[in-house]
Amino acid sequence: MFQYIARYDYTLIWLNLLFLLCIAFLPVASSILGHYHHPFAVLFYCSVLCITSLMSVLLWWYASSNHRLIEADVAPHVIRYVFYRSVATIVVALLAAGTAFINTTVALVILGIGIVAQLVRTLFSAIIR
Repeated sequence: MFQYIARYDYTLIWLNLLFLLCIAFLPVASSILGHYHHPFAVLFYCSVLCITSLMSVLLWWYASSNHRLIEADVAPHVIRYVFYRSVATIVVALLAAGTAFINTTVALVILGIGIVAQLVRTLFSAIIR
């Protein structure tokens, strides 16, 4: 995301700090999920993941709306791609959270598939460049 951001302002800095705060809290949620095989642990992890991804969406929306902080030559499909990548994480986390009360193992598999999909997409985008 930040490879496309060319300028910054104080709002972007604060949004980024909130985003980093959410990222720093992910190990706490992961630890709880690792220790307790319970639907509420999955729900807590998915909630933290959703909030983190929502902050990513908000950060990108602020920077890219009307090319506020990105260069004018960034293509619209790139802007959409970065936006939808974060939205996809929210969708996977919500799906896993909804499944957690039916079957915790299936919810964890959904989260795992989402993580593997993100890794594969990242590897392929690095190879294509």
